[in-house]
Amino acid sequence: MNDIWWQTTGEGNCHLVLLHGWGLNAQVWDCITPELSAHFTLHLVDLPGYGRSGEWGP
Repeated sequence: MNDIWWQTTGEGNCHLVLLHGWGLNAQVWDCITPELSAHFTLHLVDLPGYGRSGEWGP
């Protein structure tokens, strides 16, 4: 499976891509997403093999 999960939220003119650290997923941003989405368009990503994204294999 080669699906990458992402979510776009917010309506600001400036776009931010939020990437999680190793061993985490996009839910790490849940505590700050409401505040940031009031000012920016956010793109939250689960990197391959983490959270809701599929594995990409070796």
